[in-house]
Amino acid sequence: MRAPLPIAVLLLSLLACAPRREEGVGSAGPPRPQVLLTGARMRAFSGPSLIARGRAARLAYYRDTGVAAADEAWFELLPVPGRSPGLVREHGPLEIRAAEVRGAAAQGRAQASGGVTLQTASGVHAVTPEARYDADAQVVLGDQGIVADKADVRLTADAFRFNLATEELDFSGSVHTQAGVAAP
Repeated sequence: MRAPLPIAVLLLSLLACAPRREEGVGSAGPPRPQVLLTGARMRAFSGPSLIARGRAARLAYYRDTGVAAADEAWFELLPVPGRSPGLVREHGPLEIRAAEVRGAAAQGRAQASGGVTLQTASGVHAVTPEARYDADAQVVLGDQGIVADKADVRLTADAFRFNLATEELDFSGSVHTQAGVAAP
């Protein structure tokens, strides 16, 4: 069973209709979405339990490609006994913010960009320029650097990979840890 990520839940909620391709339709400019919502709010449930909530300033769905795009997105994974991943279950809500999130639930992929921030209830604050989600591999990864702070410790790395199934977080490239720094 895949870990319930708010990005995937948001995309799945938009993809109730199968992608439709219209032949012979061309356009000189960027494609227009078939659905455009402003001030969108999302709630995701697993059975009767609320597992995630979120919002986006703008949410667009492109039916011809099955892609959904959210601007100024905020998601929060909520702890649910017996259902939440250990990280959320043990440490409380996990908050994710991104300037833009794009993806297609049918492909099980999403990309958050424009500055991605993660905040845990236990005090971890992490920032990366972009992160990608792969539902098949159950991983969140990025290769444009990450800075993570907790209390007076800062970790910086060139890349990261978070396995949602095992909850293992790997840093690679140039990895540095510094103690005695003020967290943001």
